Amino acid sequence: HIRLVLGYWRTDHGPQLPTVGMTFRKERAMRSLISAVFCTTVAVLVACGTVSASPVWITTEDGQGADTFVQGGSTADSNFGSIENVVVKNGPFNDQFARKGYLRFDLSKTLGGPISAATLALTITSNNSGGGNPAPANFTVDVFGLVDGFAGVDNTSNGSTADDADVHGEFWPENLIDWNSAPANVTSSGFDLDANALLLGSLAVTTGDVVGTTVLFSTPELVDFLNDDTNGVVTLILRRSGATAGNGPNLAFASKENTVYAAPTLLLDANLPEPSAWLLGLLAVPGLVYLRRRRK
Repeated sequence: HIRLVLGYWRTDHGPQLPTVGMTFRKERAMRSLISAVFCTTVAVLVACGTVSASPVWITTEDGQGADTFVQGGSTADSNFGSIENVVVKNGPFNDQFARKGYLRFDLSKTLGGPISAATLALTITSNNSGGGNPAPANFTVDVFGLVDGFAGVDNTSNGSTADDADVHGEFWPENLIDWNSAPANVTSSGFDLDANALLLGSLAVTTGDVVGTTVLFSTPELVDFLNDDTNGVVTLILRRSGATAGNGPNLAFASKENTVYAAPTLLLDANLPEPSAWLLGLLAVPGLVYLRRRRK
């Protein structure tokens, strides 16, 4: 029901646009044009101003994060997921002194935005020369990234890689992972990792890095590795290099179970959508809906 009242088209829903010098067909065209211009303007504003570099902190406590270490020799079937330290030690053999660290981070806080800078922060809980000598030592820790999408090996042939006898994938269970099931681990070596581990660089720990010190690791390779992720989680593997086999110097970092020191943390500069862009996007919805309805 439509009638002309005082120069306005009027319907059961109230007054509409002025109609002086305008036919009903022209009015419809004008409405469509206004909607199109509005939606296009919003789209341009969103495209030009949606992102800004924002600091994002992600720890192994967040989301699907996890941290632990695996240990060889007689403890190859033991799990250390509840331990408050991530211990790293190496040697040429698979023995009880060989330990490699595993850290998983949930990247959902980045909202899928590109990462422009990344730093891994680890807090030292043990640094000594071993054999009862408390003097701090120098260490080099190699940082690897587990290849994106690594599915593991289903040794039990039951369609899952979460069993203790399997080689776990990216979503390794913190309460089950051990030396024999850890992804990318070469179980015969206290040092080696397989081709599913990508070297991202090395972290230096010095004699000045005593207990409670936070050490930082940042390389372009780490940034690229994080940006290449496609499933929202990444695993970093820590391998100590340059140390001798046996009961040598000791090095450990705080895990998320530690009640004194911070959990392993990724400090990121991520390009997140600005709140104003989200608001503009929401404002565009009514116009798009109206435009779609008018074209039917």
